[in-house]
Amino acid sequence: MTRHTLHVPQPPTEQAAALVSAVEQLDNPLADILAALDPTTLLQLLNRVRPKDRVGMLQFLGVPSAKLSMRAADQCLTTLRIRKDAQHRAVDTISQPTRSALADAVHAYECHHNEQPLTDAVAAFSETRAELMLAAFAGPLTSPGTTALLRLALQRFPMPAWPKDDVHNLISACTALENAWVPLMPAPAADQSVSSSRSHADAAINPAPPPPSDRGNYETPSATEWSIRASELTGLLASADAAAARIAEDLDRGYAPSADDLAPLNAVRDTALDLHHALAADPLTIAPEESRDIRALTAAAREAATAQAKHTHNREVLQRASTLVGPAGHPHLQAVRDQAEALLAGGTPGSTRDLLHLLVELADATATDDDSAIDSIQTLLKDAPQDISSVATLILRGKVTAPNAGQAHRASSPVPEAVSQPSPAAAAAQDDQPEQKVAAQTDGPPPADTPPSGLTVSPMPPSHPESEPAPANPLSDTLESSVPASADIHQVVAEASTAAPAPDSAAVPADVRAVARLINDGHLALAAHAARATDRTSLEHALQTMQLAHCVRSETGPCATAVRERIDQETVQPTTTDHSERLLLLASALRAALLTADPNAGELINALTHGYADMPHLQRLCTTIGTASARGQLTAAGGLNVLDAVAEADAEVTRAATDAREHLAAPRHLHFPRAESIVRTWWDPEGLIGSLLTAAAQDQRTRADHVAHQLRKLTPPCLKKSLKEIDDRLRNGSAVLQGAARQRILQYAAESLDIVNAWLLATRTSASGPMLSSPLATLRDTVHAQTQDASTELHALANTITGPLAAAVTRAAHASVMTTVGLLDGATLPGSEPTPAYALNHDLGPVWSPDHQRGAMLRSQSIAPHRCSPAS
Repeated sequence: MTRHTLHVPQPPTEQAAALVSAVEQLDNPLADILAALDPTTLLQLLNRVRPKDRVGMLQFLGVPSAKLSMRAADQCLTTLRIRKDAQHRAVDTISQPTRSALADAVHAYECHHNEQPLTDAVAAFSETRAELMLAAFAGPLTSPGTTALLRLALQRFPMPAWPKDDVHNLISACTALENAWVPLMPAPAADQSVSSSRSHADAAINPAPPPPSDRGNYETPSATEWSIRASELTGLLASADAAAARIAEDLDRGYAPSADDLAPLNAVRDTALDLHHALAADPLTIAPEESRDIRALTAAAREAATAQAKHTHNREVLQRASTLVGPAGHPHLQAVRDQAEALLAGGTPGSTRDLLHLLVELADATATDDDSAIDSIQTLLKDAPQDISSVATLILRGKVTAPNAGQAHRASSPVPEAVSQPSPAAAAAQDDQPEQKVAAQTDGPPPADTPPSGLTVSPMPPSHPESEPAPANPLSDTLESSVPASADIHQVVAEASTAAPAPDSAAVPADVRAVARLINDGHLALAAHAARATDRTSLEHALQTMQLAHCVRSETGPCATAVRERIDQETVQPTTTDHSERLLLLASALRAALLTADPNAGELINALTHGYADMPHLQRLCTTIGTASARGQLTAAGGLNVLDAVAEADAEVTRAATDAREHLAAPRHLHFPRAESIVRTWWDPEGLIGSLLTAAAQDQRTRADHVAHQLRKLTPPCLKKSLKEIDDRLRNGSAVLQGAARQRILQYAAESLDIVNAWLLATRTSASGPMLSSPLATLRDTVHAQTQDASTELHALANTITGPLAAAVTRAAHASVMTTVGLLDGATLPGSEPTPAYALNHDLGPVWSPDHQRGAMLRSQSIAPHRCSPAS
């Protein structure tokens, strides 16, 4: 878009007032336009708005602005429809890109009186007329061109709810204002890109930015480079300011300025010009008009850094989407990859980019077992195209994964022909100890990853297929991973042993610190191997039991069977008396009770709970689950499915009731007094519409049948008849209510009845869905009542218990208990169930063998720091 500078005189007062009056006859046209706008179109518009303006508008509306998504656009649109006081400011921001796109056509009309470009531009909005109307009503009194834009928009695409007479009057008012305003415009001048004139001296120190044609060979600086350039210019400005003060002192004394003092002035000028040229050439930013405005330049550079960082992140996400790993030849997966490749090649982003972002986020959430994130993303993807929905289903089943940014880049880049040779010392270290591949630990073992080029990695044994899927670990969300999951256990323990201990842990043995570190990082299986290497067999047993419990995905799976066997063994012959280790077993039994429906798990819970009398809330929580399990009242996966359906149905009813409360409290202002009186009567808590809204807002399910009966009666003809009856009672011989006020009341009523209908459908769905049995409902309510206090008790115990190993075990048990309690809300368990051998040994990577000879060898070796080093 070319920037035009043209002095616009004030509009003629009489015609401008007539135009304003004609707009007011439509009551509130922006509300009608926003009602016709859909969240997808709004999201596309917001993506085109400058980030700074968009964030400011969203913050003003109270909408989360950290990440622009379909949910944020929907919330923004809902807020705008309710808050009429914020509509004008928000529409001015939202319509900026559209008005910028129409600027050339508006300029041609104002300067050359050529209406054809503007007519053609308006006609191009036939599919997005709401977007055009927002731009037209944003500022019809800005210039004659914007007035003509409103006239042409009304002639082509008037809103159906507007009375024809009012639209015709508004078009006539626009025409009258144009006819009186256009003759007052100055004579047309040649278009200029930055300013109308420039002196030769000014042009020498403030040259114009490079033309758009030069941007093809422009290499975009990184976000770090933009920040450095902004900081550099700020520092040069301070140096130049000090040098200018010295030059002023020299001139006051009659001395010529020194070369050293002139150098900072030249440097700040040259740097400012270079930065202005770079900003003008950058496609992601808008350069300030004045290249000598240093503060504006530095602010623009920092905005460019933010925009470049976002752009880089978007490309990384698209790169990951283009290299999704999954079943070979799957058509939908290949289609998603092709879409990502097209966007990487410069395609128009639109909503496809947001959907691909959601797919990658879903893959990450599935890998970390983030149930809340998975639920939120699934909600956003429910209306996605078939390709996206199919791939999302594959991700939830663990059949498709998203490689990280580095792996995606390697997968999409050609393999280099030459690899730099390692140094002699590194080569010797590689001969003594081969490097191991690194993979992040999740809930159960992750799928094996391809080692980087240049590393020698021994292959996995045939009995352990690398393609065996594994579920993700919810503990990874709480215990952040920082240790490679696929590594030699001897090396990990040795590295932890030789690390410098903290001042308060100098007396703690190195092997204890090593095991505690692995537990804190969420590597339970690897910690179990470390415990075995240090002859802590009871801790090994407890850690392995918890790892297996978190890998359970079905009542009859291999891990479920292994957990049952361990619980039976623990019931007959306890393996430990240690307080912390028994807490691990308690957490494992809680999870097993809900997932396997094993009554023995409930018996073990009740037996272990007696040792925690000093933690009454945890004891009550565990006893509730243990007693229900021991009595056979838990139904494992089937019960969780019921809980999932019940929780979702309750959430739908709650959302519908919340929408009803917000709608009931929303203002409904009409300029006509009689219309205002009708609205107050109908939307009164006892009124025709208000009584139904009140029942929905207060979630009065006992009145659902009455509400349904009333809703069936209030058809559009019935509403019109009721409106005529109340209007006849109130008008006292005056004219019948008609026009925009009548249409607005009927529109308000239709919106209210839609919200009541949504609540009614949610209640019917909840009532017809699966019902919780009385014991299961009681269990859920009791556990929820104790959860927060039990969490506080476990947190306090972890902070006060003596010893890093006991604290780490307590934190792991705490995270496990909280994750298990989440199952009562119907939490999803993504991925498939691995074999016990895979779950317990995959972390060892290529050093693992099926006969566990490696583990026996590790147990027989000492891990003392003076006898074991990372290179040994």
